[in-house]
Amino acid sequence: AGVINAEEGTNNVADDGNYNVQVLIKALQNLGEYSIDSIEKPGIMGETSSFTDEQGFLCNSSDHWFAIRKVHNTWFNLNS
Repeated sequence: AGVINAEEGTNNVADDGNYNVQVLIKALQNLGEYSIDSIEKPGIMGETSSFTDEQGFLCNSSDHWFAIRKVHNTWFNLNS
């Protein structure tokens, strides 16, 4: 892997400090068998979709990332 000059940038982080989804995908891959799927992906939000087995969600709203996490069957909004 080559070294990227910081002045050139990588398009992985915006000027306001927000990371793009590729950075989050790579970080999750490094942690184990996690995945990110868009709710716009066909079949994700179908009538038979059930999120009861999910442990959390990474969400993006107006270029702001936040997490929703389930702990002991209670959901928490981990928005900073």
